[in-house]
Amino acid sequence: MLDTLILVIEIGDPKLQKIIAKSSFDDWSPSLRGVFIPPFINMSGSSAVYHLNTTKQDKKLGIYAPRLTLYVQRVTGGYRRLLYIEFSAPKLLYGNNFAEIGVSDYYKLCNKLSSILATKGVHLSSNQLRYAEVKAIHFAKNIVFTDGTEPRDVINYLKKTEISLHKKECETKYLNGGDALHIFTNAHSLCIYDKLRELEKAKISEKGNLEKDSWCQQEYVKVFLADAPETFKVLRVESRLLNRKTIVRELRALGHNVPDRPKLKDVYSLNVAKAMLLSELSNLEMAMPSSVGGREPPNEYLAEVKRLNPEITPANALMLLGGRIMVNEVGVNVTRKVLGCNSRQWYDLKKRFKGYNLPESGVNYFAEVRAQINKFKLLNLDDYRGEVV
Repeated sequence: MLDTLILVIEIGDPKLQKIIAKSSFDDWSPSLRGVFIPPFINMSGSSAVYHLNTTKQDKKLGIYAPRLTLYVQRVTGGYRRLLYIEFSAPKLLYGNNFAEIGVSDYYKLCNKLSSILATKGVHLSSNQLRYAEVKAIHFAKNIVFTDGTEPRDVINYLKKTEISLHKKECETKYLNGGDALHIFTNAHSLCIYDKLRELEKAKISEKGNLEKDSWCQQEYVKVFLADAPETFKVLRVESRLLNRKTIVRELRALGHNVPDRPKLKDVYSLNVAKAMLLSELSNLEMAMPSSVGGREPPNEYLAEVKRLNPEITPANALMLLGGRIMVNEVGVNVTRKVLGCNSRQWYDLKKRFKGYNLPESGVNYFAEVRAQINKFKLLNLDDYRGEVV
């Protein structure tokens, strides 16, 4: 469903504003006194940034709270003040994002967010939050495996896709051997990672992790794992839309009618989350060569190529075998970079490959991931506690 959200609230005349309590001004870094109380500070540049994040005391007490950022921008005729509220919806409600929130959690979420913000001196009603503009949104699904499937095997399979070279691919290797796949631009990213291994790394440091604020769920997961089946694994899939234009473009492309400036009420939808994640999965699947993942030895692969293409020459059969080995070992993008192919050369090479019937791989991780996204059963770790698999 929804995971991380960034909501935006515009604050008007500082002399009249009632959103941020005066008593909390000094809790911000730097203090907000010069922003809202005369004499107002003279900004040296075109903007200034103020933060109010989770305190050490909050963490000690296990209290998860949103990250708050106030941006003050110099504009024609004065200043513009924008309050950004960043939070993980499941962590806010349940203290962890293994638990997934549903449609029935909507009002509960808005009420909880309103009450938590009030403890930080930020007063916004649940209705104001429902109508707050959305700057960024992460849709996510935890894919559970209890059949012995390892998330790292799925990730190693997925990173062999022909990801557009207009995007950057970042693979993070953790100390414990876990992997993550992060495909991103400045406006949109897809993150796929081993959820449990990410938590293991976060015990030491969250640096390089794809998830923030893992501290709030460590104890909960530790207790669960003590009584969980050994085969319980979680593959986390996240689609992150990182600005308003991207949210509007992507959701409209999927047939969802959202306004030019979407509000929380416009994006809080199971159908929207499901459609976005299935779209990401389909894009990966279309970019995956059909023969990736096959484990048969080279002589058996060649024999199958000959059977499917009786007129193929030995040279072309070896070309197909070499392509299959390279793609299986390092993926499509690395193969292309090693060959030094320009766009035209790569297009011609792919066209030659498509001229032959290739053996289909018996490996298909997409099917199970798609099935769980389609079903979209909300994960609750308690459902697996003590389960015998």
